Amino acid sequence: MDQTEIANVGMSTSSLMGALVALMLLWLGGYCIYTVIRLNRTYELFPSKILYPANARAQDCKDDLGFIRFMSPRLIIFGILCILVAGLRIILSFTQLIRVPDWFNSLGMILIYLPVIVWYILIINRAYKKFW
Repeated sequence: MDQTEIANVGMSTSSLMGALVALMLLWLGGYCIYTVIRLNRTYELFPSKILYPANARAQDCKDDLGFIRFMSPRLIIFGILCILVAGLRIILSFTQLIRVPDWFNSLGMILIYLPVIVWYILIINRAYKKFW
């Protein structure tokens, strides 16, 4: 085996980072969907770092049911987008199904996910103004 064959064996550092990012996004997407299911089963707010802005407390919400109705579809969309971005990251990191330049594996994924994060932050801030 020469040096290039040895370097190609196993998981590269960028693939490992891609896997960690994908796992975090899968967890976040799954947690968002779990949160929606829990909210719509109990119709009660509970402590959650993803659901409220940093300075909001569940017990201070003026309209619990309105908040649940407002956030549920948006939280489902956010969760599904997290899972889709994680799936794309896994496909790009571990398969050759889609050929993209190397720079896209890192910078491109950030550029894809950044608008999703900004959108969700704007939604949370709108919910805070409306329900707290």
